[in-house]
Amino acid sequence: MANRIGNKGRRGRRRRAATTLLAGTLLLLAASTAAAALHHALERPDRPAPPVITFGPTVGGSPDWSPFRYGVSGSILFRPDAAASIFNPLFYWNTGLVLHGEYRDIAPDRNILTFDVVLRRYLVDPSRRGRGALLFAGAGGGVALAGYPYTVAADEDEGGETETTTPPDVQRAEDSYYSFLAELGYERDLAGGLVVVWKAQWRSYIWSARDFSNWTVHVQFGVPLPW
Repeated sequence: MANRIGNKGRRGRRRRAATTLLAGTLLLLAASTAAAALHHALERPDRPAPPVITFGPTVGGSPDWSPFRYGVSGSILFRPDAAASIFNPLFYWNTGLVLHGEYRDIAPDRNILTFDVVLRRYLVDPSRRGRGALLFAGAGGGVALAGYPYTVAADEDEGGETETTTPPDVQRAEDSYYSFLAELGYERDLAGGLVVVWKAQWRSYIWSARDFSNWTVHVQFGVPLPW
């Protein structure tokens, strides 16, 4: 009973920490957007840059599971001028749109597959894009599919007693639920149109008694798509 209460307390603290992190990121995005509104209006280019497709490895850990596990992630990145083709105000907010996916193990027998839509607010004016790294902060969410094992109890005999000779049956289950994330990182344009992205993310995923919340560090390389 004490362990159960302790676990609930830890989950509650983790929920509050995740909520604080997401709220802080959203506040940073709002403050940065307000500052940009006071700046001169940005001129949208006649030919926006094409979206960028990125792919690369990830490493991360979960407070309830393994501290370090590896995975892969990929994104389709619409920078502010390209994102304006989807929602025009994003350009004036200096905000990009990211379609993000990741697959990673949480533990040797547990994994998570995610699909997210992220708003990425750049902290540098896009006119400085050719002058080094672009810092950004982002927030978003989507759907996560978590896989994990569970044990089916052995069959009971006619007297109601468990058959000790029958080993328990371990099966695999999957749960899908909403997931939310916050991120910090930066992008850099390299020669030949190559783009490299470094970012750190915190993902909140709590469903019923299962907590698959986790942190990750991503390194992605990308190239522009035909647009």
